[in-house]
Amino acid sequence: MVRYYRLDDRNVPQLLRGEIEYYRWLASLDKSRRTVVHVIVAQEEVGKVFIGTYFLGCDYYCKVAGHLWQTMVYHGEDKLMTVSYDCHADAIMGHRSFVEKFCNPCR
Repeated sequence: MVRYYRLDDRNVPQLLRGEIEYYRWLASLDKSRRTVVHVIVAQEEVGKVFIGTYFLGCDYYCKVAGHLWQTMVYHGEDKLMTVSYDCHADAIMGHRSFVEKFCNPCR
């Protein structure tokens, strides 16, 4: 069974009744804060690498229970890697570490 979540004011996931409630909440967010299906935590281009970190909103996408955030790293159309997190703070730190890694590849 897929469970859907929204974020409260402290970026803590709150369980919702279902998919419709999730998409209503998502639609209420400013368009600059969301994609069609996820909440944008951070997105950056570093050279030819795109790094995007998102709140997924449901556990359907999660390989590990509770990992509702994900960073995806792309080079053009090719996905280089995906890392999941279980809290907002870890997602932010993970995103920053990828940006630093690709900004300073020789470190």
